[in-house]
Amino acid sequence: MTEDTPKTDPGRDEPKAQVQHANLVLEIAVGVALIGVILWLSQNYEPRSILGRGLVDLKIWILVLLVSGGGTAASLIPYYVGQRGTEAVFEHYPRLEGRPWQRLEAAFGRWGAFTLVLSGIPAMGVALVVAAGAFGIRRRVFLGWATLGNVLRYWVVMFVVLYSLQLVG
Repeated sequence: MTEDTPKTDPGRDEPKAQVQHANLVLEIAVGVALIGVILWLSQNYEPRSILGRGLVDLKIWILVLLVSGGGTAASLIPYYVGQRGTEAVFEHYPRLEGRPWQRLEAAFGRWGAFTLVLSGIPAMGVALVVAAGAFGIRRRVFLGWATLGNVLRYWVVMFVVLYSLQLVG
């Protein structure tokens, strides 16, 4: 090591990693607690509409989660393109160059990984996913927020379908 090379302290990043781990554990615990509360509250719930039945129907939950998982898995491809750098991003997605990329930088700068909740929106999803890879969002964090975005998307689709069936039937 030369005198110009900065010396790294291996213990310096340890507190930061502990905080990130604690945040992840907290996010998981809050999610599990919310799901538990929703399931507990819905035990004796007798819905009067098709939409209400959709909330407590286990088959619909499984369907939404399976479709969301598939969508999230498919979004890993543009995420990895983003991880290859901005040159690869602009080569595969030339429409993102310029002003759209600046908007993505601003969104991720302001909201961070939470921006990925909007990745379930079809017109914006790929751009957000590619940007997440390029901006160095960790894969585990990416998968969590992208999954949430897809679950929200498919719940909306499911409710639109159920509401349409209620109007017709």
